[in-house]
Amino acid sequence: MSKPNKKKTRQYAVEFWKFGFIPDEHDERKPFCLLCNQTMSNESMKAGRLEAHLKVRYPNNSNLDLEYFKSLKEKFKNRTKLTSLFHAKQAPHTRALEASYEISLLIAKHGKNHTIGEQLIKPAISIFLKTVLQKDDGDIRTMPLSNNTVSNRIDEMGQDVESQLIEKLKLRKFSLQMDESTIRDSEALLLTYVRYIDHEEFQEEMLFCESFETTTTANDIYIKIKHYLDANKIPKENLLACAADGAPAMMGKNTGCLKMMMKDENPNMLTVHCVIHRENLVAKKLSPVLNKILQSVIKCVNSIKRNSKSERLFKQFCINQSAEHVRLLLHTEVRWLSSGNCLKRFMELFDQ
Repeated sequence: MSKPNKKKTRQYAVEFWKFGFIPDEHDERKPFCLLCNQTMSNESMKAGRLEAHLKVRYPNNSNLDLEYFKSLKEKFKNRTKLTSLFHAKQAPHTRALEASYEISLLIAKHGKNHTIGEQLIKPAISIFLKTVLQKDDGDIRTMPLSNNTVSNRIDEMGQDVESQLIEKLKLRKFSLQMDESTIRDSEALLLTYVRYIDHEEFQEEMLFCESFETTTTANDIYIKIKHYLDANKIPKENLLACAADGAPAMMGKNTGCLKMMMKDENPNMLTVHCVIHRENLVAKKLSPVLNKILQSVIKCVNSIKRNSKSERLFKQFCINQSAEHVRLLLHTEVRWLSSGNCLKRFMELFDQ
């Protein structure tokens, strides 16, 4: 089956000036007529079509020399724009734009739905201005906080933060922490964090998070990291150390990702086993005494939470005792930090 022909994109040529055409300000692939101020399609980017447009629409100007059209271009560039007519109103709009970014950042930090800006925040500010301050809310109405706007603001700020981090890593030594994790729908992710010194203080930032298409082998992980460093021109010599868990894909003796990085990119790189992962492994092998206590606590918690009636009675009991908490926390073996949370909550309610 034959492939469809790709649509040809025509390029602007300087000779089109003599027909009164320059590249469009917003899309250089389209010609812009200086006489009628009209943008034409890319298919019209032919000398014959542009000349025909000039002769048909402006026959009196078809015989003028190139200097005439150059002067038209200068006049067009120096034209009075709409923004200059409303220069006096730029300050409030600039402040509204700044507030839009600040509120979008707040929405992102709290993980709220992007529609909350238009649906709740703007109406709430308007009510406060009218009711408490007795002021007009005209500036609030002009503040862009729609769903798409908030999403774009967050993306812009995220890209700016990432670009700043990349520029720092180009000039500083840093260490890398990486972990491969699987979330819902069996989607595998590669999470990477960096640690570096900035203004004589340690800084920790998330570098990138990318998903795997199919397999999660050492070579897949290596390619992801190498591609990101190369794409952003981060010198691999700046990578002093790399920490990962003990999975074969990460720290395999011969074919692990870290071994591949040391062999091909940075032979002096230090490899470290993730400390948190080791604590996780240690926590699964508790001492007999502590394990006995944990099992007793789990048994008590399960007996209270085994049915709705018991849990409601326990909640009412805690309320009557003016307890700080009104429910117990379940222990989940998969999430090892839940052991400490479960024991802590149990001891806080034990005296009650």
